Amino acid sequence: MWPHPRLSLLRDIRRNLTEQIVHGQEKETTEPRNGGSVGRRKECHQKQGALRKQLQVHIQNVEILVSEKAKLQTALAHTQHAARQKEGESEDLASCL
Repeated sequence: MWPHPRLSLLRDIRRNLTEQIVHGQEKETTEPRNGGSVGRRKECHQKQGALRKQLQVHIQNVEILVSEKAKLQTALAHTQHAARQKEGESEDLASCL
């Protein structure tokens, strides 16, 4: 059951995001800069696009984590309920002895 497939998906997304950031920084440092405003607008537009992609990845990560949390809370509640039932059963059996 563990590790959950979504957790490995989350690790893959995080790794891809890190690689995108690193490659983006390398690209920024190696590209020649144009002095004109068109070059600046293009650069700003590219940065905004990269930031939007990163934001989408973060949103997806949060959605995955919220979903996992809800599933874990449900599983915990079921397990606690089963444990209380077993505890009652064991007390009943102990009183019979």
